[in-house]
Amino acid sequence: MLKTPSDIKGMETILKNNKFILIKASATWCNPCKKIETPFANLIKNKLDDKVKVMYVDVDDDDDIVHLFNITKLPTFISIVKGKVANTDITSNMKDIRIIVDKINSHAVFV
Repeated sequence: MLKTPSDIKGMETILKNNKFILIKASATWCNPCKKIETPFANLIKNKLDDKVKVMYVDVDDDDDIVHLFNITKLPTFISIVKGKVANTDITSNMKDIRIIVDKINSHAVFV
């Protein structure tokens, strides 16, 4: 898991140093976010390729990151491949989240 940077410069460093990142944006007050917390943790523990790093962003604490990725709804999943946003998905459906994980895994496996 990646530590959420405190500013844009820190995020740029993370993007430069990690080829595959899955960002999960949520908030403590977001009920759909809470609902998927444990299933998502289990999914990434069991299914996520080791090359993919996960970053959790709390929208109430990480304004710079929220603005950088234009996060407007929750929960949001942002897949970053080689420093660029590959996909942005807003969902609390675990079937959709499994597809998100499979997609970023497919990028990581072929590197």
